[in-house]
Amino acid sequence: LLIPNIKSFNSKYKLSRQYTKESQDLPNLNNDLITMKKKYKKINSSMTKIKSSIIEKDKLIYLTNLFDDLSKSTSVRIDFFSPINKKQEDSICKISEVNQISKNFPTKKSSSKSNSQNINEAIYQLKLYGNYLNIISFLNSIQNYNLMIIPSCIQVIEENDDEFKKGGFVKANLLIKLPIR
Repeated sequence: LLIPNIKSFNSKYKLSRQYTKESQDLPNLNNDLITMKKKYKKINSSMTKIKSSIIEKDKLIYLTNLFDDLSKSTSVRIDFFSPINKKQEDSICKISEVNQISKNFPTKKSSSKSNSQNINEAIYQLKLYGNYLNIISFLNSIQNYNLMIIPSCIQVIEENDDEFKKGGFVKANLLIKLPIR
C-alpha cells in the first residue's frame, strides 16, 4: 500500500527540487534574455542599414544619374554603360587575378534563411576615358555613396595610343556588381 505513495512522493520531491533550482536560475536567465534582445536589436538596426544600401530592381534607372554626377566630379568620361551577363563578364575580365583565384577555389553555397530573400546581382560594364589617376579616383568615389556598388574588375584597354599614354590618359573597362532586391 505504501510503495505507490512513496514513489509518488519521490517524484514530487524531485520535481519540487527542480522547480526550486530553476527559480534560483530565473534571474540569470532573465538577464541573458535581456542581453540577447539588445544584441538582436543592434543586429537588426545594422541589417536595416545594409538593406537600405541594396538597390531595388525598379530603381536601377537612377544609376545613370549617379554615374553622370560621379564622372563630372572626377573628370572621367563614360563612353559606354551597359548591363552585361555572367558570360560576358568572364570574357571581358579573363585576365583578372580575382577571377583566376575564384575559379581555382570552389565556393560553398549555404542554404540559410537569409538567402531565401531573393538578392540577385546586376553586372554593368563601363568604358571610361580619362587620366589614370582620375579613373582610380572614380573608383574611390563610388564608395562614398550610400549604395552597395562593388567594382569587380578594371582593365586598361591595350589599344591605347601612345599620345594618350604620354598625357596619362587611358581607356579602361570597369565592371561593377550591384546586389539588387
